[in-house]
Amino acid sequence: MSLHSTADLGEIFRSMFPDSGIASKFSMGETKCSYVINHGLAPYFDQLLKERLSECKDYVVSFDESINKIVQRGQMDLFVRYFDVNRNKVCTQYYNSVFLGNASAENLLHSFTSGIQPMSLNKILSISMDGPNVNLSFLKKLDEKIREESEPDGKILVNTGVCGLYVVNGAIRTGLNSVGWDVPTFLRDIYFIFNESPARRADFTSVTGRKEFPRKYCTTRWLENVPFLERALLLFDDVKKFIENTKAVKTKTLLNVRDQSKDKFMKCKLSFFKSLSNDCEPFLKKYQTASPLAPYLSSDLKNLIETLMQRFVKSNKMPATVKKLLAVDLHCAENLRELKNIDLGFQTKKLLREVVSTDREVLEFKKDCQKILTRMTEKIRERSPLKYPVVQGLSSLDPKIIHKQPEQGKIRFDILLDVLYSHNRITETVAQRAKTQYSGICDAQCGLQKKFCEFLEENNVESSQCLDEFYSSILLEYQELWEVVKLCLIFSHGNATVESGFSINKSLLVENLQEESVIAQRKVYDGIKYYETIHKVPLTQKMLSYVRNSRRRYSEHLDNAKRNKKEEGGTIQKRQLQNEIKKLEKRRKILRLEKQHEEETISAQINLLHKKILD
Repeated sequence: MSLHSTADLGEIFRSMFPDSGIASKFSMGETKCSYVINHGLAPYFDQLLKERLSECKDYVVSFDESINKIVQRGQMDLFVRYFDVNRNKVCTQYYNSVFLGNASAENLLHSFTSGIQPMSLNKILSISMDGPNVNLSFLKKLDEKIREESEPDGKILVNTGVCGLYVVNGAIRTGLNSVGWDVPTFLRDIYFIFNESPARRADFTSVTGRKEFPRKYCTTRWLENVPFLERALLLFDDVKKFIENTKAVKTKTLLNVRDQSKDKFMKCKLSFFKSLSNDCEPFLKKYQTASPLAPYLSSDLKNLIETLMQRFVKSNKMPATVKKLLAVDLHCAENLRELKNIDLGFQTKKLLREVVSTDREVLEFKKDCQKILTRMTEKIRERSPLKYPVVQGLSSLDPKIIHKQPEQGKIRFDILLDVLYSHNRITETVAQRAKTQYSGICDAQCGLQKKFCEFLEENNVESSQCLDEFYSSILLEYQELWEVVKLCLIFSHGNATVESGFSINKSLLVENLQEESVIAQRKVYDGIKYYETIHKVPLTQKMLSYVRNSRRRYSEHLDNAKRNKKEEGGTIQKRQLQNEIKKLEKRRKILRLEKQHEEETISAQINLLHKKILD
């Protein structure tokens, strides 16, 4: 919805409320709506967020970049995750956006540090991000910068690795690419054959009797992999039949689908891809939330790795601990199942039996499946947050661990306290008292054990009631333990909130929308979202004051823009004159050299003539 659409609001309200004096005086237009948002509501919600952050000792910053198609620049969105002491709840809110061109590590660091102003770098507990190498380089540079600017005993950044969602989804692609299965291209092509082509759709229905069509495949829509693949498997034979019988122009896309559908194992490949997606979907689905789930991350990643390894690793080679699980050699034949015993999935095995092929071809297919599983598991083990001690330590706050494995919980809580203390996030006194209090709540005689049991029963192990709500209801009297728990609950479990923010950005974008308007609208959107629904936003005197003064701020903004433009114009003119002077000075230097060279040539000729006279 564009700002111009507000131009008729005054007339609409007067028609709706003809006897209202307020409606009779109401006026709104594109410009007024713009400055009320940009210079009234946005600064108001921004100030409220900064006031809440000023009360926090620590917060986590999440970021990601995407292309803004309107301004044609990279847009880095910054989100801040903090514990709201007024609500005893973990909150994740949009903070700012920075627009950049080349996304090098140095540029990311500069954009990041300028974008989070006036927030203190030392208060940043951890960074949540996805896993390209440039981001890892940026994280290293940011850590160095924080250490340089901190006092000797200052706070240090806690590294929790990269987004687990990004790692798991990327691992699937890595596995497929390792054997050259171009399944994603096939899925995209069968969709585009019928996209925006009513005639081809009609021909398909006429030939096959089907009214369903392939779904649009997108590599970043992690939760839609299974529906994509189910529809592709359902329509595979029909699409193949249509291509064989169609008289339509043989486009490149159609020819690609025709060639790939001739692969006798293509349905088996699609089915195996679907089985992998089914294994990963519970993890990907669970962590698409802003609720505090970091305490569950270690066990869920461990379960996912175990699920994948059980498909091709011998059961007696499957260790119980995370450390040993990460150390299993996946290339040692002694650890692996025979190819005939690899778990391909029920549908894949059925389809494989239906394929007319030699034993060698079937063996090669199973080898590919084994390699996919191996590379996928290796990728998750290599890049996932599971290898970081703090992630394992956070699992001590999983209610299931406290209730059913209290001794294991105490060991992991020690790891957590050690990480926080060594990074100067808590004092030794807080660490020691929190350790004692944690041991107390793990005691079977403690009345809180009943609370943990009820939480697990009512919430089916996790998720229905958020951990922040649960712990705030039972730990307020344990001062030091509660301080540690509040700190730990803000650790990020993934970048889903930032990723979903790109969809919000897309819905806000209209033609000619300026960068500052994009940022302002996002701040207003998240400011309202903080209160859950718009009717719960309190209409305070402070808000009204910001809106009343928005016209003045808008005028000041225009004056500053004119002044900057004038100064910029003067600077440009001055730079042009300086460049002209440099050109003339260079020309003068060349002329001097030419003259000097000419004089030297003439002098040499004169000397030569004098020498001839003497001879």
